[in-house]
Amino acid sequence: MKIVFFLISLFVLIAVMNCDDPQVICKLEEKTGTCRADKPRWYYDASSKSCRLFTYGGCNGNANNFHTEADCMAKCNGV
Repeated sequence: MKIVFFLISLFVLIAVMNCDDPQVICKLEEKTGTCRADKPRWYYDASSKSCRLFTYGGCNGNANNFHTEADCMAKCNGV
């Protein structure tokens, strides 16, 4: 039981450490989500090394989703 608890704790720790890492976030693909909210958002396109506008549905997206181009560039510029 202690080993299971340890492994779960280790997994959570690794997930938390990577959740705000620009190297991870900025390489995620654009994800519009499954809802239909039609919100203008920005994502970082790693292949062109630029932020691009896309339409976000409002749910089931990912962390590569920014309210403004400036927010996108602040997080991902240089990745």
